[in-house]
Amino acid sequence: MKTPTSRPAREDTARRHPPEPAVNRAGRRIRRRIPRTPFGRRTLARENACFHGSGGVSDGNRAFGFRPAFLDTQTRIVYLSCFANGEPAPCHLLDGLPDELVVTREAGGRVTEVKPTLVSGFVLDGCFYDREAAARKVAAEP
Repeated sequence: MKTPTSRPAREDTARRHPPEPAVNRAGRRIRRRIPRTPFGRRTLARENACFHGSGGVSDGNRAFGFRPAFLDTQTRIVYLSCFANGEPAPCHLLDGLPDELVVTREAGGRVTEVKPTLVSGFVLDGCFYDREAAARKVAAEP
């Protein structure tokens, strides 16, 4: 017989078996932004200001072969940054991302916000680097 204070047992597999963290080629964990609000152009502007003058921005790492990209931390799919027409972009642009990642668009069709699970970073030799990891890698180069 159950007492009023007893609770049914429930399986909470997410607590017992959390997903494996995303790691870069060096085996370092990729930090994930806590998804609260959609990721947008303002977020990119803040990140660019934070990493200005380092390898954490496109201008600081392009010469080393880095390509701007986005990692969806939910699916672990990496998307290279592109213009709306699909051409590779030299910096982080939201307009070339697939429709399933887009949250809002301006009246003219320009992307303003994407899923909050996206992280901006770079791809080098098939490996995703968040901005911090890219800055460290560029700083370590001779």
